[in-house]
Amino acid sequence: MISKKLAFALLLSAFAALPAHAISEHYRQQLERSGCTQVTESEGICDIHKTRGQNQAASEAKARAMATQTGAFDLTQFAHGLVGKDAAKSAEQLKAKGFRPSDETPYLFWSDKEQKSVQLVVDKHINTVSKVIIK
Repeated sequence: MISKKLAFALLLSAFAALPAHAISEHYRQQLERSGCTQVTESEGICDIHKTRGQNQAASEAKARAMATQTGAFDLTQFAHGLVGKDAAKSAEQLKAKGFRPSDETPYLFWSDKEQKSVQLVVDKHINTVSKVIIK
C-alpha cells in the first residue's frame, strides 16, 4: 500500500517538475523581435509580424492622430514650429496658448496647465527664434 502511494507521489512530482511552456518558441521570438508583449499583441496595440521600429512608429502615429482628434495640445510640436519665426509674434502665440512671460528673463514663458517652461533663443540680428528649449 505504501509503495503504491510512493509510486503515485513520484509520478506526480515528475509531471510537476516538467517545464510548462505557455507559448511556443516561434511565438516568443516573434514577440521579442516585434517589441510586443502577449497583452499588447492580444489587444491589437502591437503587431507581432512587424519589427520593433515599425511598431514604435505606428504607435507614435496613433498617438498623434488621437491628439489631433481629441484636440490635445502638443507642446513640443507647437514650440518647434516657432523656430525661424519672428520673436515677437512667437511670444504672442505662446501667450495666446496660456503661457505667462517671465519677469526676469526675456523670451522665457511658463504654463501652469502644462507645468513646463519654454525658452525662446532669439537671434538678435534678425529678431527670429533660432532654438526652443522646453523644460
